Amino acid sequence: MTRQSIDAAKEHKGNLHDVAWLLEDEAHGPAPSKPTTYGDITELNAERTILDSVGREMLQMLSEDIMALLDTSVAVYEKNGDYAFGSFVSEWCSFMDNASRELCNTSDNREALECGNWLCHENWGHIRQYRPGP
Repeated sequence: MTRQSIDAAKEHKGNLHDVAWLLEDEAHGPAPSKPTTYGDITELNAERTILDSVGREMLQMLSEDIMALLDTSVAVYEKNGDYAFGSFVSEWCSFMDNASRELCNTSDNREALECGNWLCHENWGHIRQYRPGP
């Protein structure tokens, strides 16, 4: 074996090691979503175009792989800004969302969404208001 072929073999082994986690995650399945302390805010959805067309189960299935890969949260919004789906996998996202929600000092989700202190949802609200120009 030449030095060049040994180096190439080491490089390939390193490359395989770098992507091994992809196969492991598939074997274990997606991480389960973390429950929220405040319930399901999609119940406040008045638009329902995405939620009724795609369905909660399909939105969950599509979101699970993304969340497992990124270790984050997912929110799907209707055209009017209502929540069609939301789910947490990341411990820190879940913690921050629940802590942020408590700042609103209300048990009513509609009031909390309007209170201006539910910081996790306020930040997403600013992002979803962005509309790229023509």
